[in-house]
Amino acid sequence: MNKMIEDIKQARLSSVPFTPTWSPYNAEAEQAVQDVLDAIGNPTRTKHKYQRVIASILAQADAAWLKDGGAIAIPKRANDYEYNDVGRTVVNAVVNGMEEAGLITFVDISGQRYFYTDEDGKTRSIGICSQYEVNESLTQITGFWGATWIEDNRPTVMVGKAETSNARYARKALGIRTPKMKPKVMKETFRREYVAVKNGVKVLGKYWQNHPLALPPIGIRPPFYAASATRTFHNGRLDSGGRYYGSWSSVAGNLRLQSTIDGVPVVEIDLNASQPTLFSALLGEPMEVSNTWSDLYEEIIRDVSITGSKDKPTTKRKKIKQITTELIGTGNPAKSHPAPDSDVAWASQDEWDMYRLALLYHVPALQQLNGEYHNGSGFISYHEAEIMRLTLHELMQLDIPAYPMHDCVIVKKPDQAQAIDTYRSVIRKYVLAFNRKHKTKEIDITVPLSVEEYNLEKVRLSGGYNS
Repeated sequence: MNKMIEDIKQARLSSVPFTPTWSPYNAEAEQAVQDVLDAIGNPTRTKHKYQRVIASILAQADAAWLKDGGAIAIPKRANDYEYNDVGRTVVNAVVNGMEEAGLITFVDISGQRYFYTDEDGKTRSIGICSQYEVNESLTQITGFWGATWIEDNRPTVMVGKAETSNARYARKALGIRTPKMKPKVMKETFRREYVAVKNGVKVLGKYWQNHPLALPPIGIRPPFYAASATRTFHNGRLDSGGRYYGSWSSVAGNLRLQSTIDGVPVVEIDLNASQPTLFSALLGEPMEVSNTWSDLYEEIIRDVSITGSKDKPTTKRKKIKQITTELIGTGNPAKSHPAPDSDVAWASQDEWDMYRLALLYHVPALQQLNGEYHNGSGFISYHEAEIMRLTLHELMQLDIPAYPMHDCVIVKKPDQAQAIDTYRSVIRKYVLAFNRKHKTKEIDITVPLSVEEYNLEKVRLSGGYNS
């Protein structure tokens, strides 16, 4: 059984997830979809839905083919397709047709949950989504390797169901995804607010389709294009989380910097130390920093003195950034120990305490963190995402296509200056409006930013408090 469990874990890691969100983007892709349709038999109805499913399988098939032991993970439950315009019936019909045509092959160990006893004698379970290997016959259809695809049909809004911290911990331990609210429930629960969020994402997607983000080719794979995103909220609320996720979100940073928009190279404009900076400003508590600064973490480590420490400044910076991430992520300013999977090696408990106290001195607003809402995935991510929403829409009004990467704006290199000014202006106005609404100290801030482009060093732009 242990060998089976290891095989299942490896299969899960090596699979490529299927979502019915892709369309053909060149003539080769359109021909490939038609060839598969011809092989499985054209449906008399809902042909466009069959084309969507086939295109989405083909868009991921080359990645699966090139992976060692790779396969496409295609869920079979109805709930897995409740956010898209195709359902389980159409997906199953296409998958069955492709399997019968010898284009894909079902992986025998997939599509079920296995129960086993761990080393402590406890009963555990592990599930694996239905997986399909790509057969060579599929890779030999006309235009397979020259086809390009565009992701233009991601679900616009997802809201994770409300759950207690204990329930969340148990779910993550079992490797289960956050359960999502159904579209009907979201509409009934949030009404006009839900419609407004959904329409806002749709407007961006429609604009992006004229200026898709072209992600670079990997190996012999052609480039693929992105023109849609999902806003994902948490804990049964539309004011918790809300970040945008697109197919570029999971691409490594150095690779993403090789992208283009309208054939023009991009830059990424990043808000330095976004979460502590925004949290402090929104709560009306200035940070203890110089008159102007470009890197909050460097500001802090200048004041950290650990007896006997031989750490280089880069290591110290990594440590203060790590502890910031952990405190904000847990919502616990009194967090007493580092996470077991911490990316840094702490010399002692005293060292952890010293860094934590230094952080709280320089960013006193972090004392107001809590596990319920004032944390990274709740309050902070929501306002970060709302600032991003306003920035993207303002840039769109200027006919500047921009893509979100959490606290980072991706734009064409020639649009860099205008995007910097717009991003800073949106943040300044948003913070002041929030301060006035909640009757806190007004924080007039020009935020420090970083600009990155491919093969060049990151450029840091200083910011500061304006009054």
